[in-house]
Amino acid sequence: MLFDLSQREDFDDNLPHCLKMITDYFELEELPVLLVGNKADLEKQVEQEEIDEILAKEKFIGYFEVSSKTLNNVEESGDFILDYICEKEKVFPYIEDKNKKKKGKK
Repeated sequence: MLFDLSQREDFDDNLPHCLKMITDYFELEELPVLLVGNKADLEKQVEQEEIDEILAKEKFIGYFEVSSKTLNNVEESGDFILDYICEKEKVFPYIEDKNKKKKGKK
C-alpha cells in the first residue's frame, strides 16, 4: 500500500480509504500488506510519529520509505515483500539459496 509522503491529504484521506477497501474483504493477517511511503526525496508532510501510530494500529508486514525518483529503497521494498510471500507460503524452495547468493555479493 503506497502513499505520498509529500502530500498530507494522501496520508489523511486516501490511505484510510484504501485500507478500508482491503479490510472490507480481508484481515491483514491473511493478506500481506507492506506500507510504503513514496517521494522520500521530497519534504515530508507526514510525521514519523503518525506513521508509527498506524503501524502499531494495523497489521502491516513492514514499512519502507522509498523514492521512485532516486530509486532509494525501491528494490529493497520489492525484495522484502517477495521474500515475505515466498517464505510464508513456501512457494519457492530455493529462497535460502537466493539469500546465500545475495550475501556473497560485494
